[in-house]
Amino acid sequence: MGEVTEVDLPLSGPAHANVDEIELDAISAAVNDAYVNELDHTVRRPGLEVFTDLGTGAPIDGMYWWAKKRKVLAVSAGKIFIISDSGQWVELSGGFQYTTPGRPVIFDNNGDTAVLAYGGQMITASGAMGSTHIMVDPDAPTLVTHVAYLDNYILAIQDGKLWYCDVGNPLSWDALSFFAIDGAGDNLLAMHTGFREIMLWGEESTEIWYNDGSPFTRLPGGFLERGLGAVYSIAAKVTKSASTWLWLDQNRRLVHMQNRTPVEVSIPFDRILGKFSRVDDCQAFLLEVEGQPLYVMSFPSEQRTLVYNYKKQDWYEWGYWNQEQGKYQDYRGRCACYAATWGRHLVGDRVTGLIYEATRRVMTDNGSPIRTSRTSGHITHGTYNRKSSSETLYYFKRGVATADVTNPKVMIQKRRNNGQWGNEMQYALGAVGNHEFFVRDRGSGEYRSLQIKVSCSDGVDFIFVGAKEKVEVLPS
Repeated sequence: MGEVTEVDLPLSGPAHANVDEIELDAISAAVNDAYVNELDHTVRRPGLEVFTDLGTGAPIDGMYWWAKKRKVLAVSAGKIFIISDSGQWVELSGGFQYTTPGRPVIFDNNGDTAVLAYGGQMITASGAMGSTHIMVDPDAPTLVTHVAYLDNYILAIQDGKLWYCDVGNPLSWDALSFFAIDGAGDNLLAMHTGFREIMLWGEESTEIWYNDGSPFTRLPGGFLERGLGAVYSIAAKVTKSASTWLWLDQNRRLVHMQNRTPVEVSIPFDRILGKFSRVDDCQAFLLEVEGQPLYVMSFPSEQRTLVYNYKKQDWYEWGYWNQEQGKYQDYRGRCACYAATWGRHLVGDRVTGLIYEATRRVMTDNGSPIRTSRTSGHITHGTYNRKSSSETLYYFKRGVATADVTNPKVMIQKRRNNGQWGNEMQYALGAVGNHEFFVRDRGSGEYRSLQIKVSCSDGVDFIFVGAKEKVEVLPS
């Protein structure tokens, strides 16, 4: 007989979904409704706590942190709202006709005036913020999908071209003030600004332009053979010292560009992206959780949400448990903004007029359970010989019971040799005051390969550190 040794079970770190599960051993197959922290531990994702209700009963089409005003702008059901740190809101008047409710809204501001684009006429909000105004100049573009401010210009995309106002006068436009991206001859689809440069995405390429006084020209070397496969997949974080850009390209690859170096980062999930019926409806935003920067991309037609940690280069999947329909759907968040002065990460609901705070203070999605889980690969401990497992010790954060959840449980499920999954075994996560870390399992019996799923649906703070198994390698 072999020697009984205590070995780590590979139940930490990133997941990999680009190969069949049977090919995985020391790498997990899935991490759901969680993220992996800097120590490679599995941590439940933030819950969603209602911050305010706009009362529209319709999706939140866009949100934007207006830093100078220390307010949030939000759009829902064709109405524009300004929101304070207490969650109180005012609907801005203006009498405009919102022609495409449900379409994502793009925002920017020059400090005193914000401008919005939604596929129709541009809308501005300024002054005391009591009203909004349609861009009325007859030469202004009227079917604008994207807007930005740069160097006293408003920039606007319409009909695959970039239009710009008269310098210093956002209300004055010339019918000939536009240009097209010219490197590959493709249509302009989207725009973002940073470092006083303009990022311009086309169907097959991306170009970087700047104000040279002419007023705009392409930056030398500012051409990338990377197009855009989902117009609203772009998310950006621009600081004084660096810029980060993420988007889904024309080949269904996620591109992560820091400063001007684009890198494909979706290899662990390319298989999933490739099987989706469509990806052009992807909507994405950035969300930071306890120092972990996350790119959240939802695919409404697939009802799935994939999450990329661009600091750790890890992938996860998030979802929403629809209790009425008894199934998982895509994450409730459709758009988001970080209200920096308030210290709140706000998320707009994809169905109702609710705006949530995403926070780890709460462990449900407005009362709906979050089912955090990690599924291992097919563990062999480096040998295809039979193994005998006598005991497994799992390491969790315990003593997490609350007044609402007095007896929280963790579920552990196993399957041997790629057979049928066994029954879920429940283990207590500890009553209030019971802070011992470890959950002891009787072991997994005899196997050549072993797959394990660890999950928790109770509304408590769930952190899974790892597991060790006492195992003996048997003669083949």
